[in-house]
Amino acid sequence: MGLGNYIHACDSFLNELRDSLASDEVETLRSDCASMGRKKWTDWVYAEVFRTEIHGFVAATPSRRKTKKEWNDPRLKGHLVLAAYHHVWKAQRVLELSMEIPISPGGSYRDMALCAGAFYDRLLLSQREFARQEWPFGGKNPFR
Repeated sequence: MGLGNYIHACDSFLNELRDSLASDEVETLRSDCASMGRKKWTDWVYAEVFRTEIHGFVAATPSRRKTKKEWNDPRLKGHLVLAAYHHVWKAQRVLELSMEIPISPGGSYRDMALCAGAFYDRLLLSQREFARQEWPFGGKNPFR
């Protein structure tokens, strides 16, 4: 599968994740995120124990996500869906940048340094874009 196909698949995956929460689950998640704030949310996402859960959630099929008992706890489910959404959005952005700024061996080390630095710069700039994707469920962003 080419990178373009993976990028398109990420779009579908993002829609699947966004649509996987009912409106009452979104409101519970909004309330949780508002009370946590961005810092505590980020700490939760990057805690090693939760990273493992988030990665497992991203890798799981929809049917597997529905059948894993822990992932259906109302609060944890919302947190996992939002964290997985962020993870997949970031993955999609890296794939897009990989197509825009290809990095492959064979050129001079100066060319490689140029491309790799440009890739990194563009990745950092995409953090601004991420702010618009931070709350994908519509309505008031609880992190602002």
